[in-house]
Amino acid sequence: MDSYKNENGIGLPASLVRQLQAGAFESLCQHLQERSDQVSNMDLMTLSGFCRNCLAKWMVLEARKLVDDAASEASLVSDDSIHAKHPYADQLNQFGYDQAAQIVYGMQYGDWKKQHQQKATDEQLERYQSSRSLWAKHNEELLPTRVNAEAPTSAQAEAAAESSAVSNEGHGSSEKNIALSSNVCCETFPTPSQGHRISVSHDDNARSINRSIPPYAPPSISADCYKWKHAQIRVSILTVSDRAFHNEYENGDLSGPAVEESVKELLGNARVSTRKAIVPDDMEAIQSRLMDWCDGEDASATPHLILTTGGTGLSARDVTPEATRKILYQEASGLMGFVSMECSRQQPLASLSRGTAGLRGTTFVANLPGNPKAAHEILTILLPLLAHGLEL
Repeated sequence: MDSYKNENGIGLPASLVRQLQAGAFESLCQHLQERSDQVSNMDLMTLSGFCRNCLAKWMVLEARKLVDDAASEASLVSDDSIHAKHPYADQLNQFGYDQAAQIVYGMQYGDWKKQHQQKATDEQLERYQSSRSLWAKHNEELLPTRVNAEAPTSAQAEAAAESSAVSNEGHGSSEKNIALSSNVCCETFPTPSQGHRISVSHDDNARSINRSIPPYAPPSISADCYKWKHAQIRVSILTVSDRAFHNEYENGDLSGPAVEESVKELLGNARVSTRKAIVPDDMEAIQSRLMDWCDGEDASATPHLILTTGGTGLSARDVTPEATRKILYQEASGLMGFVSMECSRQQPLASLSRGTAGLRGTTFVANLPGNPKAAHEILTILLPLLAHGLEL
């Protein structure tokens, strides 16, 4: 295109239009970099059909197009050297997704994920899946680097141009078989009907083995599904946090109220009565409060369920699981292991939670992480199991 005319008839050189487009692209990347915590790739895909990874892929595809176009033009003038038309052909051939992603993200993609990725909510996932018709499609065959590649012939360049006009079906790359929710854009993402697909290597020949474990689908815990033993389910919620105990948070304790809200949402507000308390990250303080609640003289006030929140991580002060084990009569550690495994399908960091669970007398005690969003995800799996197993 030698010139460009806008709707007002004002002509612009094509080279100038390209500069304007490049400047707009740079501004878009800067805009997204400054909003890494507020705008996720999944939300971008849902609203617009493209994400940061798409921008990086488009950069790589443009590099391939520049080289292929140069090869095609060189053939028209009987010039066997691609460098006669594009002096940076080698660099463009070796330009790949990692380099493009660093430009788009403003840092290494792995570093960006560690700093800014967040676990997707069920609502986000639902919206994301329903937006599939908007998703950008990329010709994955053109994305690998052409390291030490010879200049493509005119026929190859023409074939590549035709191929670039036809997108592969779907948005993901089939080469990446283990998918995480944080990487949902431009990668294979397991839908609720899929498990994980694992790629293994044997005798230098890579092969893919489908070892799918269907995700657990929690049953409904509506009134129609269970014969509830108790008209009112008494739930006690214990926040374990030094800072919350010493009132060091500007907005007070957020974990306890968030767990209370989730429990009432899942079990039914009218069916649940709650009480809350806060203790520091101290073994004796945690044990004392749990035993007071479980062993109180007034049986009518004894909770059916105690949920602790906080202190399940790997720091020296995270002692909630150890304190809980000390007071349990029957531990059900396998239950929390299963719940953690299910949550890790979407957020691998869930596997770092060390929470345990079990019975003391007639009270079931379970440890939740301090992050409200993570606690809610666990409760969506845990409460239906308890409703079935304990007949609350």
